[in-house]
Formats: sequence, structure tokens, C-alpha cells
Amino acid sequence: MLTPETQFGPKRKKRLPLVLIILISLFLVPAATNNIEATTDTITLPDISVQLSDTTSYLSVKDGTRRPLVYAKSVLLMNAETGEELWSDNADEVVAVASTTKMTTALTARKLLKLDEVVTVTRSSVLVAGSKIQLAVGEQITVENLLKGLLIQSGNDTAFALAEHYGQKHGGDYKLFVSEMNKFSEQNNLMLSKYNDPAGLDDEVGRSTARTLAHTARLLLRDPVLSEIVRTPTEIIYSVDNKYSHELKNSNRLLLADTPYYMPGAIGIKTGFTHGAGHCLVAGYKTSVGTVIGVVLNTNEYTITASAAEMKKLFQWAENNVLEKSY
Repeated sequence: MLTPETQFGPKRKKRLPLVLIILISLFLVPAATNNIEATTDTITLPDISVQLSDTTSYLSVKDGTRRPLVYAKSVLLMNAETGEELWSDNADEVVAVASTTKMTTALTARKLLKLDEVVTVTRSSVLVAGSKIQLAVGEQITVENLLKGLLIQSGNDTAFALAEHYGQKHGGDYKLFVSEMNKFSEQNNLMLSKYNDPAGLDDEVGRSTARTLAHTARLLLRDPVLSEIVRTPTEIIYSVDNKYSHELKNSNRLLLADTPYYMPGAIGIKTGFTHGAGHCLVAGYKTSVGTVIGVVLNTNEYTITASAAEMKKLFQWAENNVLEKSY
């Protein structure tokens, strides 16, 4: 297994030479197509590396800046465009990550399934524990709407509905889909992510790191369908016959204007909570100088608002202390 250093490059307090940054960028993710197919067909994700030799500026933390006062087991702030670390604490420890798992669930579904494909909801999907959007047994609903339930309201039932659908198509169960999730991680050099189910339930298998999740989020934001979904505060989705409707409210309070954690520049991406993983959040934020990705795993405070509160502090710190520099 690759170590975090060989996988994504070493942690840096000072900026690396440009040549080394370019080399790291070239090996982050296996080469893929240059364009995303924004259709109802399955997609091939693009290489998330950028041609740093063509850039004229980069993001950097101001000299002498004090660390952000963010209280969680693992914290990371990353340049969303280049994947360069801006600040981190314990970002390479392998930990339980709860429903942040669903980023990989969504990416795998986009690779394997068409958006307009119709899924018949199974009883086992409806009975799964944890957060749900209240799917009904036998309900027929599109993959696109299940992805909305997955990423907006973090429905465990939608995660298993997608996985069961793929498994049944190939003569098995949801574990076939989970195998594809792990294959997706391996193919994209995200080897520190391991999954045992599509929802991120508490177990001894599902694990990742803050750094790996940040790179997963970078992949997700490059898919136009998923990127739009994770930015959505609320939506109502319907079964194909309009018999069932589901009112969705984003589990990320940074996107909800009626909460004290609202940030207009926030971009999704995925919340998470189990007793083993604690309160977690992976989110994007558009600062005045560029977009950053933040990861907060297992907050010190054990409340439902803790991950949003800590992420807001991290993004406010970024707004005040991250600047653009020219080469």
C-alpha cells in the first residue's frame, strides 16, 4: 500500500520547487479523458491534475499566520485546483469517515449507471439503518434522483438502492457495487480509502484519511452533475410515476441560509456521522483568491452542528490568511 507521502506528496510547511510540484501533479491520478461527458450516459472522469507549468500564480498562506483554531481529530485545507496542501493537522491518519463515503458511492454510480436509468427500490434498501429520504418498497425512481437523495440529504436508503440495483443487474447483491467503489479508489490512486458498504455505516472496514477525501472531493467537483447536486440547499424529487415525492434538505448547514453557519461561498460537499466516526464534513469554499476544499473529521465537540461550526472557522481563516502569489 502506498504511504500518504508516496501517494499525494509530502506535507509541506514551505512551498516546494515548481519542478517537484509538477511531478507530483502528473502522478496524482491516472490519465483519463480531457472532457466530462455531461450526458445521461456513464462518464469517464478527467485527470484532476493541472498543468502547473502553464500557471502564473498559486495560493499560499501568509507568512507568520497562526494555525486555525479548528478542533477535530483530522483537519485539512487544500487548493481545489492543484491539490496543494495549505494547512493540515493529522491529515494522513486512517480513520472512520461515515457518510463522506457517499462521495465515492456517487462517483462510482456515475461511472457505472446512466442518469435516466430506473431503479426499483428493494426492501433491504428501505430497512437500512440511519439517515433516509424514506424510499418505499417497490418505488421506481431514476438514478439521477437517487444521487440527489444521496448527496443532498445523505440517504442511506438511496445509497443501498443504487448499490442493490447494480448488484442485481450483474447477478449479485450490493457487495458487487462496493467492490467497484474500492476498484474506483485504486484506479484513481486513492488507496487509503476502503469501503464495506455504500453508505458509510459503522464497521471495522470503512476507512480513509482527510487528504484522500479531499482528493476524492476534487474528483467529484469535476463532474458537472454531481457538482451541481452538492450545491443544492433544498429540492423535491419524485418517483417516475409521481406517486412518491421526497422533500430534500441539505445536511450541510453551510448551505442553508436560515442557519448561523451559512456561508454564501460554500460548495457542498458531504457530511457524515456515526458513533465511531464522529461528526465529519468535506466542503468546498470559493474565497476571493480561489476555491479551497476543507476536511474536518471527528470534531472534538459531539453535537450535530459541530462539523459546520468547525468548517466555518476553517473557511473564515482561509479567507483572511490565504493569498494569491505570482511565480
